[in-house]
Order: sequence, then C-alpha cells, then structure tokens
Amino acid sequence: MSSQPVESVEEDYQPNSSSAVEIGAILAPSTPPRPPPVDTPPESVTRPLAYRETSLAPPFTVGDFYNATPRSSPMPRARMPIDARYDNITARLGAVRIRSSLAAEEQGETRDRDDLTPPLIVPVREELLPQAPFYDGKLHRAIRKAQTMMTNIAEQLAVLELARDPQSRLFALRQQALASQEFESDAVRIIGIVGESAAGKSSLINSLLDHPEVARTGDNGSTVTTYITEYRYRKSHHDAAFTIEADILTPDEVKVELKELLYDYRSAFRDGLRDGTNSAEYDEIIRRSDLALSTLRSIFSAFPEVTGDFLRDTAPEAFEAILGPLRTLVSSLKWPDGTNDGRWVATADSADEYRGEIGRLSHEGLFPLIKIVRVYLNAVILKTGVVLADMPGLGDTNLAWLQATKRYLDKCDRVFIVNRIVRAATSSTIQDAIKTWMRQGRVGREETITVVCTGSEDIDLRNAEERNLRMPEAVAINAEHIRDARDAIGRAEESNSLGAVEEARLRYAKLFIEARNASIEQDVTNSYTSLTNHHDLKVFCVSNKYYSGTQFTTNNAKDIARSLSGIPKLREFCYEVAADAQLHAAFHYLDVKCLGLLQQLGLWTQPTETETDRPHISPESVGELRNDLQERLEAFSTAMDTVSDDYILHCMRENNRQAEWYAQKESRTWDSYHSNTYAAFCKFNGIHETKAQPFTNWNKNMLARMNRTMIPRWTTFDTRVEKECTLLATDTRSRITELIRRLQLANVSQVFVDTVRTQRRNIGYRLHREAMTLQRNISSTSEDATSGDATSFIYILMVPTYRLCNLHSGKGSDQARRSTLQDRLSRRTLFESIRREVRTQLEAHFGAYLKRARQHVDEVCNAVEQSMQTVLLAEAGTERTSPEVLERVTALVAEGKREWELVEADSRRARQTISSTS
Repeated sequence: MSSQPVESVEEDYQPNSSSAVEIGAILAPSTPPRPPPVDTPPESVTRPLAYRETSLAPPFTVGDFYNATPRSSPMPRARMPIDARYDNITARLGAVRIRSSLAAEEQGETRDRDDLTPPLIVPVREELLPQAPFYDGKLHRAIRKAQTMMTNIAEQLAVLELARDPQSRLFALRQQALASQEFESDAVRIIGIVGESAAGKSSLINSLLDHPEVARTGDNGSTVTTYITEYRYRKSHHDAAFTIEADILTPDEVKVELKELLYDYRSAFRDGLRDGTNSAEYDEIIRRSDLALSTLRSIFSAFPEVTGDFLRDTAPEAFEAILGPLRTLVSSLKWPDGTNDGRWVATADSADEYRGEIGRLSHEGLFPLIKIVRVYLNAVILKTGVVLADMPGLGDTNLAWLQATKRYLDKCDRVFIVNRIVRAATSSTIQDAIKTWMRQGRVGREETITVVCTGSEDIDLRNAEERNLRMPEAVAINAEHIRDARDAIGRAEESNSLGAVEEARLRYAKLFIEARNASIEQDVTNSYTSLTNHHDLKVFCVSNKYYSGTQFTTNNAKDIARSLSGIPKLREFCYEVAADAQLHAAFHYLDVKCLGLLQQLGLWTQPTETETDRPHISPESVGELRNDLQERLEAFSTAMDTVSDDYILHCMRENNRQAEWYAQKESRTWDSYHSNTYAAFCKFNGIHETKAQPFTNWNKNMLARMNRTMIPRWTTFDTRVEKECTLLATDTRSRITELIRRLQLANVSQVFVDTVRTQRRNIGYRLHREAMTLQRNISSTSEDATSGDATSFIYILMVPTYRLCNLHSGKGSDQARRSTLQDRLSRRTLFESIRREVRTQLEAHFGAYLKRARQHVDEVCNAVEQSMQTVLLAEAGTERTSPEVLERVTALVAEGKREWELVEADSRRARQTISSTS
C-alpha cells in the first residue's frame, strides 16, 4: 500500500476554511482536483450576499427550479417504469453493463418532473427567481444529478439479496441511498404574518401559496386565526397532497388557557369597572369578554351546565371553584380520530378534503385548545425553504394567546405586517406590531420588518383624474397617458369586443393603482421609519382579488391583473429569505450525504486486508475518539455553567437588593397618578397610556436599575457563548483531523481517510446549526429578563398583583390598589424569582444543545466505526466472499464514479460562480 502525505493537525478544521472532501481512490488518478467548496460558516456571522449585484446567468425560473430538483407528485398520475429508465436493471446486472441514467438524461430522457400541486390560481412556472447564489442553475443541475445517482444506487442495490438482509452493511447503505434520494433541508426560514381581522392575511397566504382557500378566510371581519398555522413544504414521506399536524395544549397549558379565558370573561362584570376606564378602554374590555365567552361556549358546547351565569358567579373563591370543573370537563372532550400523544394528524388528497379536515377543529369547538398546526403541501414558495406562519392578531387574543404569539414571533426570521391599504399610513395595528417587534431588542430587527398593504384594487376611478390634478408633480400621472388610456377604452367600445373593453379599462385603472401604490409605499415608510431606528421599511401593495383574476374573462386581462396584483413581486422577495441557509444545506447534501455514500460503497468493495498487510490501526481508535469528543462536550457543559454563573446569575444575585429598592422607589413615582389613571394601568398590567400620561411600561421601568448592570453583561455573555461554541466546533474538527493523521501514518486506504474527512465536514455543519439555535434561545431569554412586555419574566410575575388590584372597587379602592402593589414589591422576592427563571431557562438551553451535539457526535463516530469495521473486521470480508455480489457492487461503484464526475463538474462551476459574486 503506497504511502500518503500526512495530514497536518492544523489543516482543514477551521469552520470557514475547509478543503473539499475528496473522493480519493474511487476517482480515477487523472481526475483534476476540485477547488475548495463553500464551507458552512457559523450562520450568525455569515455576511449577507448582495443578491441584486450578482451576475448569475441565465435567469432561473420556477419551472427550472422544479425540473432541476424534482419530487414525485402527491397527485395520482402515471409514472415511468423503472426498466424504461434503467434498461431493465435486473436483467442487465448479470452482464455488468449498467447504463448511466445521467447519460440517458443528457440524450433527452428525463426523470419524472415534480408538477405543482396543482397551480390552482395561476401558473407560476414562468416567474423568475431572484439572482441569489442558491438559485444558480448549475448548482441545481448538480443536485438533480446527485438525486438521480442516489435513486440509481438504491434501485440497483435492491436487486441484491444481501442488500435486503437487515444485518448486512449493504442493507444499511441501501437505506442511506433511499434517504438521500431527495434534497430535503431543514434549514428553513420562518415568515410570521400578523394583522388585524379582515386585513386580508389569509387571502394573502393563499395568493403566496398559489392555492385558493388553503388558509381559512373569515366572513364579516370575524376573527378566524386563534392559533398559529405553519405552511411547510411537503416531505418525501408524505403520501397525500396535504398532511396536517396539530399539537394540542398540555394539561398545564390548558389550565393557563382556561384561566385567561375565564378572567377575560369575568372582567366585564367587575365592580367599579367604569372607575378610571374611558370609553375606548371599556369597549375593549367588553370585546375581550365577549370573545372569551364565545370561545368557552365553543369548547363546552356539549355541556349545557356551562352557562354565562355559571361562569360569572361572583361568590367568594368562585374563580377557582369554576376553574376546577372546567378542567375536568376539558379532559373528557373527544378528539378526532388520528389523535395520539398530544398530536392530531390527518391527510387529504384534495383542497376540498383538506378544508373539511381542518374545519373539524372549529366545528367540534377544539380550536382554542390547539397550540400550533402544521400543514405540509407542495407550493413554490415553500420549496425554497420558506415557512409561512399565519398568526393570531396581537389585538385579537387573550393573554395566553398573546404570550404564545409573541414567543413564536421571536422565532421568526421576518415578519409581514398586513393591513388594508386605505388606512395603512395611519394604522395603529402597524404601529403596535412594529413596537412589539422592535421591543424584543434583537440587533438588526428593523431590517426584517415588511409591511404588506392589501386591497390595492380598491380605488375610486370616478374621481381619480380629479385627484391626480391635486397630486405633487413628482407622483402625478402624465395627462397625456391618461388621455391615451381613455381613447383606448373608446376604441375598444366601438369594436364591440367585451375582451378588448375589459383590457382597456384595466390598463386605465393600472395607471392610477400604480401611482397610488407608489404614494402609499412612501407614506408608510415616512410614517413608521422613526419606529425602526430610521431604517427604511420594505413596503408592498398587493391585490389578492386581482391575483385570482376570477372577475376577468380574457387571458390577457388576467395576465395584466396578475402583474398589477403585486403578488409575484412579493413572492420573489420571499424566495430570498431562506436562500443563504438553503445554499449551505445544498452543499452539505452534495459533499456529505451523496459523496459520503459513494465513498462508503467504494470502501465496501476494497479487498480485505490480510494480517500482514493490515494497517496498524485498531477499532479502539474510534472509541477513543468518541470518548474524547464526549469529554470535550462535558468540558463545554462545565464551562457554560461557570460562564453563566460568572456573567449572569452571580451578578443578578449581587444586585437583587439594589434592584428591589429601586423598583420600590420607581413605584412611588406613580403615586402622583390620578386614581383613574392608576386604575387604568393596573387593568392593563402596567403597560398603558392616557391623555394625561404618555406611554409608560411600569414593568420595564422597575427593571431599570438592574438593566444598567445586566444588559452589557448579557451582550458579553452572548459573545462568550458564541466564542465557546466556535471553539467547540474547532476542537471537534481538530480531534477528527488528528485521527485522520494517525490513519495516514498507519497507511490505511485513501478511501477510508476520505470517509473520515466527510464526517469531519458533517460535524462542523451540524454543530454550527446547533450553535445558531442556542444563540437565538439565549437571546430570547435575555430579552425576557430585561424587557417588560407580555412575555417578560417581570410581566408574568406581576400580573397576579395587577389582578388583585383590579378586584378593589368603591370607596377606598384607590388606596387599596396602591397598597396592594407596594406590598408585593416590599416582599423583595421579585428579582430573585427572575433570577431563578433565568437559571432554569439557561440550563434548558444548554441542555438541549448538548443533547443534540452528543447525538451528532455519536452519529459521526458510528459512521467512522462502520467504515473501520468494513476495512478491518472479518464480518465485512464475509459479505464480499460472493464473487457475483462483489462484481455487481464494483460495477455500481464504477458507474457512480462516472456519474459523480458529472455532478462534480456542475458543482465546481456553481462554486466558482458563487465565489466570484460573493
């Protein structure tokens, strides 16, 4: 066995500078080396790509995207027989003359295409995708060829009896090939869609998905969205067109939900409700009470004893006396078939069937007890790695729903705030949503806000020309253009062609709609830019009605309306949201999943080492690596415990006394409030504003002293965690590099070395993904510890006190409220409770990170161990004793080598293009 250059310990373990995984002895010696691939850096420090400045060509359409990475359609249709694509594999394997499936494609034969399912509103295949590196045609051609290669390997292994034996290594490799037939990335990006009732949220989602009525729309402005609904791309194991998963609230969550509903309903009947409550505030309390009663009636519709009178019993201790029976009744509710372990699952093969299934949650009154619903379906926008999340309106929910919505918002990578165009520039909904989003405090949040104004077709054309005369010259429509459009209508009417008249009138309307859209976009930007740190908002004006085009008769008119709708432009914007993450996932799929499998197959065909030729390397080396990596994880765990205590927990404990003193001092400044104002702030949990008192957040103000110390420490802590995660990933790769060096010194097969290199890339990618999740979770905890909004620790701790204050009415109630609040703060337990909650959450975050990291380490070590067993152990040699099987697998590897060269050629060109544009 020839000697190899020994790999440096320092080589190829840095997260941002790794050379390509080589195919080694599988490839012919004359194969030129590949340039370094785009490795996967920590996503938290990845520089955003200037999509619009790239020179990727030619333009990549939606149709190209689907054809490049096809997926079997969930809709029933005829499929091309396997033997037609592979020239009867079973018969021809005997002669070891396996035809290249990729070569067949080069000659014009194509594998099954992934039809859209189906494009029910308008076809979108001709829409251009953005000039982002992920949408480079060469990259997707490489992915497509790799998918075909994986399918080819799986199907050819299936004819071998040994590969059907679950105890054999070939069986495991066949399963791996089956799992790699599809490029399915979990590197998704979530777009949260929020807005008030009747703003057009659900219709917008239907338009973006290009499916009518998938998202349920309301009638007469009624509230429909009471839980979060995620729309995700259908996975390969989903056999139906639609798969629905609904997570049910846990018993503890049900208790909180019922408690909030009961509190909201009973709030309308409190004594002294009018004290300190203006008309708008009173109306809001009554609206929430009515909503709560309606919800409770839906849940308990089968129980006639649950009446309004029963729920509002004002006897002492009545609240808990009512809550107990309600919890008992909830436990007896019957969930639909398909419910198991807190999750309901259903499937549907058509949109009508889907609506029937999802409607069962509403018809049976179970929707308030749903935490989140995930709908898996085929849609262009979802295939790009985007998840659309339909969310309850921030003003349409009780406290439990509001907290769940805000916590979910923190997971979102971008938020769309939806509002009707006619009041977009002055919308309190947009203001509140932006404030809520910005108060979370994450750096760069202002860049993730998008305002979507719906109903752009809603324009008064009768007075449009008169209004245009009063418009500033910069935005006014040229009078000649208006005259030409009017003349075109006249000519169309003279032709007696209804289609021509329709198109001419639509072009006339287009002038004013586009002008109004431009004006609204500018007005919205000017109105809210101060709320976003003076960062320009992304604003889109859309028409769901025009996008559907149902009111138009000719195809030309429908095309004009669709373009005018703004939906294609907004959808193109969405395509960019997940492009960066999907790019890294694509290279991981090629360089780890596909190439790794081919390497493993090549290793299986290597001749069994004799005792004299066997390398001086033992299976214990992998065990040593596993133990070394697990010890490194334990050291990381210990280090994080120390860092958490030094930077956060100890500091909070040392500052608790001063923080409690300051909170009491701050609360005394509220003594100057008028009694009605004080009562109003208690009713709204310390966050309110009146004519006499500007917007004030009591909860956040009480944190001011603690935050002066802790906010800088949270920033330093976050940086330290990022550094430790990067060091862990670097050390992990370094230890695998050390194993590679030892393997090279032991003169093992180059194929074996390459399989270990592949796993080194794998663990680097996995750990960086986990680090991103950890950092986001820590950021969320720091926000909850330092802010005063509805998800903050101090808010949750203070709500019971505010509610006690609200129970006081009549003479002396003002002093009673103030005394109740002061009594709570005088106990001096508030900040210690916050510290304990911070500790609990940090322990949970690090625990989850370490659990997944250990799983990834085990997976990598298992893969390396299996490779070593293939080389060293007699069991693997036994599998290769059949000359016929060995000959067939060797032929399969040779075929895979030729196919991979085609994959690699496209992948190399894609990397070069991306490198030159980024």
